[in-house]
Amino acid sequence: MTFDEVLPSLIDYDPNSFISFEFAFHNTEWLQENDKGSLRGTMCTSIDAMIFARRGNKKWLIPIEWKYTERYDREDKTNRKRLDRYAHLIETSNRLLIPSEDVAHSVYFIEPNYELMRQTILCEQIIAHGFADDFIHLYVIPKENTELRKAVELEFIPMLNDSSKFKIIDPQDLLAPLKDNDKYADLLNYLNKRYW
Repeated sequence: MTFDEVLPSLIDYDPNSFISFEFAFHNTEWLQENDKGSLRGTMCTSIDAMIFARRGNKKWLIPIEWKYTERYDREDKTNRKRLDRYAHLIETSNRLLIPSEDVAHSVYFIEPNYELMRQTILCEQIIAHGFADDFIHLYVIPKENTELRKAVELEFIPMLNDSSKFKIIDPQDLLAPLKDNDKYADLLNYLNKRYW
């Protein structure tokens, strides 16, 4: 997918800021995430990086979640507080399918799906409140992390109304367009040492 223009960040209040890191936006009001100590990137739904772009007349969110060697214990994260926060948003989601079983203890409350569910409903709330029209979710996972890829492919993606707007991509493939540009040599060298 190509875009006509990258727009300034929704949260950094700087016209020259085009990527927001540890992105959180109105989480208290829209997701009721009001735990003591919660702030951008801590104890609330956040997205590793967010880009805001325009394609034609539509504004798009491009949430990017970046993983490396993460593994998950498959713990059921269901509890009353989380159900009160998220169940209605799951049940009224345009992107997420309603589980055939009860929402409680469903695939949405097992990592890595729990994190992806919350990011999805956060993006949907941003759209519902008029800040954007649509979103394409990028999940950056090395090809070698087959355990995480398999979990997302077999559990989360089948629960999406439109899986074409959720992309799993290897970090090398994501950054391949930059490899022949000397301007980004230092960045690619750093990422090469850190991530592949």
